[in-house]
This record gives sequence, C-alpha cells and structure tokens, in this order.
Amino acid sequence: MIMVDLYVYLVTLVFAIEISAHSDSQKDIIRLECNERCHLQNETTNHGGLLCNSECIVNQCIRGCALWNEALSSNCSKVCDKFNANYISQSKLYCIAGCHDAITLYFQRIQFEIGPLPSPTLVPDSLFDKSLKLQWRGVKRKNFKYRVQWKLENNQENWQYCQKETWNNDSIIQLENLRPYTNYQFRVVLLLPWAGVMQLVVSESSVVISTHPSKVPPSMTPEIVRTIPADFSISVTWAAIPFPLAPILSYHLTIQEPTKEYPIFKVRT
Repeated sequence: MIMVDLYVYLVTLVFAIEISAHSDSQKDIIRLECNERCHLQNETTNHGGLLCNSECIVNQCIRGCALWNEALSSNCSKVCDKFNANYISQSKLYCIAGCHDAITLYFQRIQFEIGPLPSPTLVPDSLFDKSLKLQWRGVKRKNFKYRVQWKLENNQENWQYCQKETWNNDSIIQLENLRPYTNYQFRVVLLLPWAGVMQLVVSESSVVISTHPSKVPPSMTPEIVRTIPADFSISVTWAAIPFPLAPILSYHLTIQEPTKEYPIFKVRT
C-alpha cells in the first residue's frame, strides 16, 4: 500500500514539472524572439538629441521583453514603471515597446497553434421559434473562454453576444431567447483577455439560420407615417413591422370619420 501511494506521488510530481517546464519554455522562446527585434528597433531609431542612447534603447527593450508575462494581468506601462524607478521617463517608452512586441508574439503563437476556427452548424431537429442548438467541431482548449455571437442577415458589422448560451460536451451549444421568424448568422469567438481588453479570435460565420414563426401574433401595429387626402381618395403610407414574428398575410385598413363611432370604409391589402 505504501509503494502504490509513493508511485502515484512520483507520477504527479513529474507531470507537474513537465507542465511547468513547457510553460517556462514558451516564455523563453517569446522573450528571445522579442530580444532579436530590439536590435532592429535600435537600427531604425534616430538617436539625435535623445536622452536614451543606443545601448539604453536595446537594454530597455530587452527589459520589456522579459516582463510580457507579468503585463498580461496588468499592462506594459505599469510593469515598466516598476522596473524603471531610477530611469528617465523617456527610456521607459522602449521598455513598453519591447513588452508590446512580446505580447504580440504571444497572441500570434496562440492563433497559430489554434489555427482557423470552424464555423458552427445547426443541429438537426433542434430549431424552434426562440431556441436552437449549434454544433461546433473546433477544439475547445482549457483555460480559454469561448462565446457565441449572432448578427442579423445582411448586417455585416453588428455582431452581438448571445445572452443565453449553454455549452454541452464542448461541442453542442444551446441558444435561447432568440427572436421568432428571424434570419440569423452565428460564429464562435475565442476571448483572449489582456489588461481588461479582449483580443478576439473569431470563426467563420454560419449559414443563414431562420427561426420558426411564433404561434403568438405580434402585439404591435403598423405605424402610419403619411396620409395624403384628395377629392375622392386618400393615400395612406405605413411602416412595416420590423420583426413580425410570423409571416404577414395581409393588412386591414379601416377609415373612420371623427364624428362617427363606426368605420365607414375597410380595405384589405
């Protein structure tokens, strides 16, 4: 019994060391690649009249490259402030530049490792008036946050987050509180937080998915926007209901004189 417990302990210890080594290795790779860019930055900088000379620029940039991981939970300016208390403020700019370069490399490596995110698809027989299920065949990595966004058809820019989504087995997504009889497109978003700002990696958009019509008719009525009376006719213009919730078969127009309590004319369009 004692030997079994010892074996489990040793396996757990080795596993933890391997994870830590992999994480440290990634940090070193990013730092070293960032350091190489610092020399390029020095070559493209005009040193005339600057208080930070060539050696200062490279050293500050390398310092920023080493602080990138700490800056993920804060920002480059704060971590460079901490390590530049005895330096002139102008030199801090090169520390910030190196830190930003390293973080850019970090996000580029993540996107390269993840690759393109596939588009979600509709699960058969899951479509209703206010809900549906999507299947996403991408790999959902641990310690990363994924969300689903939607937009209306023919609206290229206005992506919004789904208010009620539930992930099942990392591949099936239940979406609720949708609008009936509406054409949607969906995409999966990987959120990479940095200093309170989300860096987004987005999938391809889904095909257009139309929710089923509602069994309850809309409570709103069309708004009359213009009336043009003539001798023997009246031209009436109204605004269509933007989200009718179901197909509109016809409109009924009723004309009534103010002095009478009953309609004098009805028309169906």
